[in-house]
Amino acid sequence: MGIIHVTGRDGSHVDVHGQEGETLMRILQAHDMVRGECGGLKICSTCHVYIAANWYAVTGPAPPDEVDLIDGTLNYRAGASRLACQIAFTPALDGLELTLGPEI
Repeated sequence: MGIIHVTGRDGSHVDVHGQEGETLMRILQAHDMVRGECGGLKICSTCHVYIAANWYAVTGPAPPDEVDLIDGTLNYRAGASRLACQIAFTPALDGLELTLGPEI
């Protein structure tokens, strides 16, 4: 179990607990923070988040197909944008900082 520091779309801050093996999308869904309409199939981008710069290397860069999907939303930020459904929570992500992407 670890902590994820989440900045909401309105600038509010909340800490949520992450369980190892869960995707960030499932963790954020449990707190009604993202929709994740496609269930984690990487086709809707309703779980778009911005990973803090100091954490982006830890989560790893988005693969090209993920970038193509997020870039289509016009809210893509190179070096920050990721789909929460594609990131599994691990002990290495304890303390992760992210900001929720715009609601689509």
